[in-house]
Amino acid sequence: MNKVACRYAIIQFIPYPETGEFANVGLVLACPSKNYFDYKLETRKFGRLTHFFRDLDPKVFLRSIAAFQDELERVRTLLINCGGEENIRQAFQTLIHPRDAILRFGGERPILVDAPAQALTNLFGRYIEHDFVTPEYRENQLEKRVQQLVNDLNLPHPFAEARLGGEDFNVRFPFVQWLDDKPHKIIKPFYLGQDEANKIYDHGDRWLMKLRRLRERNQLPPKVLFAVEGPLHDEGKRIREKAFEEICHDFNQLVEIVPQAQEEKIIQFALN
Repeated sequence: MNKVACRYAIIQFIPYPETGEFANVGLVLACPSKNYFDYKLETRKFGRLTHFFRDLDPKVFLRSIAAFQDELERVRTLLINCGGEENIRQAFQTLIHPRDAILRFGGERPILVDAPAQALTNLFGRYIEHDFVTPEYRENQLEKRVQQLVNDLNLPHPFAEARLGGEDFNVRFPFVQWLDDKPHKIIKPFYLGQDEANKIYDHGDRWLMKLRRLRERNQLPPKVLFAVEGPLHDEGKRIREKAFEEICHDFNQLVEIVPQAQEEKIIQFALN
């Protein structure tokens, strides 16, 4: 299949222009040679926005995105009725022209694709839904941040990756501190922000069983810290938060729990 040239632009939500901070909330994509113009907007999952912009009233986003959707739908309907290569090209350029508004475009980008509609879906998944951010990816990012924290402390007994246990059962931990050839402390960054409550329970329960087995074998040091990141607050998703709270309660019976964001507590644990 021959690829076709398209142009797309990312829609950015900028509630506080003075700071320059923004979040990607949608895309428009045009393929004039295929008489194609369409868009995708994030209109429901706004929890990450209110988490990032902590003082933001969700109604500000909802009103803004609804008005912007009306504008995009008007352009799309117009092009369906009187499209054509040149009309689509001009409409796209006019639409993405720089504007001083709470919603704006991040600039024009070219792309060669097999199918414009599928490309729009794929780009939306990457730039707005962040489909590349798997739980494994996120936990790896948390480990990198803790690595930086403990490295900056220049401890006489540094933390390092190690497996604890015996030949029959052992568990890998990213940060273990040894004293007198014995594990003294563990720091484990732990991601519990999965997109379903059941996945939060599954991931948490697997690690609870690992900890219990190590403790039964006297192979778990007395000082163990799990630095946990949970789900973002999202309207209608309280079920995920309840699963997170329940798993954290169970962990707290075995190890110390702190939010990953409270880095000072992680540092104090490493030092004391």
